[in-house]
Amino acid sequence: MSSLLERAIESLDQRLGVVAPPEASIPRGLSCQVVNNEATRASLLCDVRRLRGRVYVADGAFQPDQLWQDERRYSSDDHRSWHLIMNAADGKPEGCIRVLPHEAPVGLQDLRAQHTPLARDYQWREPLKQAIAADSRQAERQRLQYAEVGGWAVSETARRSPVGILLILAVYALGEHLGGSIVIATATARNASATILRRLGGAPLEYGGRTLPSYRDPQYRCDMELLRFDTRRPAARYAEAVRRIGEQMQFSPVFEASTLEQHVPDLPVPIPVVHDSSIAVGAPA
Repeated sequence: MSSLLERAIESLDQRLGVVAPPEASIPRGLSCQVVNNEATRASLLCDVRRLRGRVYVADGAFQPDQLWQDERRYSSDDHRSWHLIMNAADGKPEGCIRVLPHEAPVGLQDLRAQHTPLARDYQWREPLKQAIAADSRQAERQRLQYAEVGGWAVSETARRSPVGILLILAVYALGEHLGGSIVIATATARNASATILRRLGGAPLEYGGRTLPSYRDPQYRCDMELLRFDTRRPAARYAEAVRRIGEQMQFSPVFEASTLEQHVPDLPVPIPVVHDSSIAVGAPA
């Protein structure tokens, strides 16, 4: 583990915020600083959406007219997700990532992955369906959570810091606090993001001895991969970092909401359908 990453982990409890989905059961290991303040929670999520909006437009993944007037990048699944937020010294988010949990059993039709070009490809749709079904059966059999990860964004000023890697490792740590998770994510090749994720423990989906290929996504205008993670098994060289992040996370504030209605942000109407499933837009190079 690099000394820079070690120092970042030491101060993680002062910089990391966790936003829980409505009616989520807060695990005991994250119950030290539970905050039940809907106004603060809503403000945090608005800040996260603005960060995502700026990063996604600067990265070329979206056009400015795809954002709300106040620069928020709204995802239709934000209200159902866990959010991990890394704050800068001024208290504003400089990095974020979203974890969307699903109740097993799960099929392709239940996931944001259904919107990927692979899901529409005659050759690869069935292997994709079967790979997801196999992971879903494993999660159900071993009583693990099944989740999708997306909305990974890191500000320009934090690109050369450990923020991006910390967020991915924090997903592993959160998964362990939740009892273990199998996670699927779409990862961009832009900024070597997919490479970074594989180095941290991600692997391509496989079924029947076939590895699902990368693909070109016209929405993000770049090559992408579908990767899966088992939060119990990070890459060996990062296992200690995940353990320490999990310990530090115990003292991070967790912002909870009691009902779905309380959590839905105050947005203009109508709400457009946005398939914002990329895990790695604006990730550090």
